[in-house]
Amino acid sequence: MAQHRKTKSEGIHLFDITLKSGDPFFAPTAELLRAYKNSFITAAEYTEIFQKLMRERYQEDRDHWLQLFKFDEVALACYCPAGEFCHRHLIREYAQGVAKTLGVPFEYAGEIA
Repeated sequence: MAQHRKTKSEGIHLFDITLKSGDPFFAPTAELLRAYKNSFITAAEYTEIFQKLMRERYQEDRDHWLQLFKFDEVALACYCPAGEFCHRHLIREYAQGVAKTLGVPFEYAGEIA
């Protein structure tokens, strides 16, 4: 979220995917986030659980996922620092797979710093 002004000035559509202020569809559950932040689960365990959650949400509401592809450029935003493990990286990977399945162009340009 720290780069929200930069995305706006560059015409990049920002998707807030944080748990508290963003779109809950793309956010982890409170329980999952708490388990990871309190070191009750590892990043690998978090990834496995989160990927399952995203697959379920995709099956339940594909149109919501397709919002990510309505813009030429999008940025996934949360409060985690650049370069650290974060669900936005998992969303990007999943979105890349969805784009491939749909035949939609997808290019990852890296994190905005």
